Amino acid sequence: YDCCIAVDDGEDLYGCGTYNIPIKSSDGKKIAYNIWCFDSNAYCDDPGCDSYDYVRDDQIAWYIKKSNELKAANGGVLVPSISFQHIVVPEIEEIRANGTLISGAVNETPCPSDHQSNQVSAMMKQGDVKAMFFAHDHTNTFQIRYKGMDFVNSPTAGFSAYGDKTRGIRVIELDEKDTSTYKTRMVNYFNEYCTTDSEICRFKMNSKSYNDFVRALNGIRYFYLALAEGKSFFSICKEIHCIIN
Repeated sequence: YDCCIAVDDGEDLYGCGTYNIPIKSSDGKKIAYNIWCFDSNAYCDDPGCDSYDYVRDDQIAWYIKKSNELKAANGGVLVPSISFQHIVVPEIEEIRANGTLISGAVNETPCPSDHQSNQVSAMMKQGDVKAMFFAHDHTNTFQIRYKGMDFVNSPTAGFSAYGDKTRGIRVIELDEKDTSTYKTRMVNYFNEYCTTDSEICRFKMNSKSYNDFVRALNGIRYFYLALAEGKSFFSICKEIHCIIN
């Protein structure tokens, strides 16, 4: 896609899609902020590791090198950053036990790799990353502060996999006048859009977190509720057909 800014920073790096996105100041004179994107990979193939994968040592070495390059270009001052990856870090249980819950909740047990990496310790030592953002666990919405860094999980935004009423998108706000912090909030699909009986039925009909029987019952109920609300027979049938397929 022409509008895609994702890249692969090098074939030598483990995985693909590990890169950074510099954000320039409004006057264009310097890099005011930076976004790190890490490929946390899929399943671990290391000997004795029977779990999800993790950010590898060469990716971490790349991050440290690139962070130092940004610092040098910024007059010796670290460029404040946030990072994104799919799989949560292996330290998550320690973070949950000893950190402070700022917002959201842990609605399911996080599923990190069994293999311990040095990604978190490297970032804390480097000092540029304000928050790490994860997904992977579809119902977790937590924002936990631990040793000066935030660890944030976002739930699923779509309907093609498991999830619940936590579905939605996470909004992150950055202000170049104060790059020492950031703001984040969830826009919850159910709370924002399911304000009528028909919309609740449509939500349950869409969601694969419900079994086929529940989805079918809600589809039937949605059909009659939507008709009563004035939607056309053909538009409702087309909508249900798209959901089923």
